[in-house]
Formats: sequence, structure tokens, C-alpha cells
Amino acid sequence: MKSVYIIADIEGSLGCSSKSDSQLFTTRRYEVCKNLTEDINAVCESLFENGVERIRVKDFHRTGYNILERYFNKRAELDQGFAIGPIPGVGEAAGFDVLMMIGLHAASGTSGFLPHTLTSQLATIRVNGRILTEAELFASSLYEENITPIFFSGCSAACEQVKSAIADIDTFAIDKPLVKSLAEMRKELAMAAAKALKNDKASPFCMKGPFEVTLSMREGEKAAKKIKDAWGFSQNKNEIAFEAQTFNELYWTMLRIAYMSPFIEKHIRFFMGLFKLLGRAEIFARTVLKK
Repeated sequence: MKSVYIIADIEGSLGCSSKSDSQLFTTRRYEVCKNLTEDINAVCESLFENGVERIRVKDFHRTGYNILERYFNKRAELDQGFAIGPIPGVGEAAGFDVLMMIGLHAASGTSGFLPHTLTSQLATIRVNGRILTEAELFASSLYEENITPIFFSGCSAACEQVKSAIADIDTFAIDKPLVKSLAEMRKELAMAAAKALKNDKASPFCMKGPFEVTLSMREGEKAAKKIKDAWGFSQNKNEIAFEAQTFNELYWTMLRIAYMSPFIEKHIRFFMGLFKLLGRAEIFARTVLKK
């Protein structure tokens, strides 16, 4: 039976109801992380009940430390923190059949709940004239491992965007405020994920180059100039433009713009280690304090 790779985010999870809920060091941080953990546990249990033999959950929000390990379903594998490679962010993902993306959000420059792509600093991202979703990036990054994206959950706008970009993917909409109880919605989410195991139309997905990319900075012309000066891209007011021939080139360029400076990239292993320490410390403190 299928082995499942799950990418878990917070904005589209059942317990996240505001921008503050998606951030670190906030009053509801523990509660939101606990709810995310319960969402993922419900999905995992439903998948196991339907014959899945192996599940790995990649915690993919902010520091990569959001799921509370002490409450996590121990039958599944939990992978926290971000890796440099071989797959950016993910690390390795060999041996998995299908991809499920749980709790994601709409793309930058669109409607929906807490829309952004990689970072809220990017107001819009267009690739070959189309709005870019995170789901396309994540699914494409797993293409070389022959992992098929079959399921996505998030707000209605996010679901529509993903269905437009990735053929034959199943989706489950979670709109805020919830119209049903957490327990009811969690049960429906888990059932929808299990149903997606029967999706035999989907296939591995990868964005095809060459790519012409235009992105606009939310903080305006000054922020765009900072990116231009750092990486040498062309600038027009608050917009940055660049070209990429392959998906890997596109993805790494986007990651540089969203998260790095040339100095950080040069010392990336040090900063990744520091980021992991921050993530571990923050989630440990939340687990101990339970707030």
C-alpha cells in the first residue's frame, strides 16, 4: 500500500484563526500547535486505517517546529526543522509514493485566508504570467523522487488555486470561521485524506521552464532596491524581475529572495543550525509552559 509524505503548515489548519495565530511567541501559540498536531494525528490515523504502511510528516511552518512531539502519533515519522538539501527545505524524501499538503494557504496577491507565498514580504509573484502557489513549489521539489501530489487542504481560495495549477489533485476546503465544530471538521479532513488514496488520475508534478518571474515587494520600492542590490536583478519601482531555465534554479532564486542575503547564503549551514536551535527552544518552552 502507499507510503505517504505529508507537508504540514499552520495557516490552513483548523485551529488557526488569525495572523497572530500563525506567528511565534504569541498567546495562543501552544493551543494552535496542539490543534495542528491533532489535525495531523487524525489524518495519519485515517491513512493507517486505510492500509498505508508508512507516513512521514514534514513540519513546514516558520522554524519547522510546530507539531508537539509528545502528542504526535508515534506510528508516523516526524521530521522537523529545515534542510539545505538535497531537496531544499525537505532534505531527503526517497521511497514515498504520494504527497499530501495539509493546512496550507492561498498565494501572495490573492484573496483567501492569510495569503502569501514563502513570505508575506512578497506582495505578488507571477511566473510566466501566472500567480505562483507554494503547493507548486513543494510538489515540484519532490518530482525527482517520483512522488505524486494527491491531496491538499486549505481555504477555498487556496484549493481553487491549487486545482488550477496541479491537475487531478484532490482538495478539502477549510474556511474561517469554522462552520462546524473542530471535531467534526477534523473527522471530515481525515476522511477526505483517506479518500484521496484512491486517486489514480494524479501524476508526479513539476513546473516546466524556462521561467520569466516578476514579483512585487509589499514594502515598496526601497525593499525592491535592497533585493536588486543584493542579487543583481532588474528593478522597476517595487517590482523585481528575473529569468530561470530550470525549476531548481527558479526555486533556489525564490528562496534567496525570500529568506537570504549573500552573507547568509555564504554561511548557510551556521544560520540553518541557529534557526533549528531557535525552533527547538521555542517549541520546548511552549510545551513545558503550555501557553
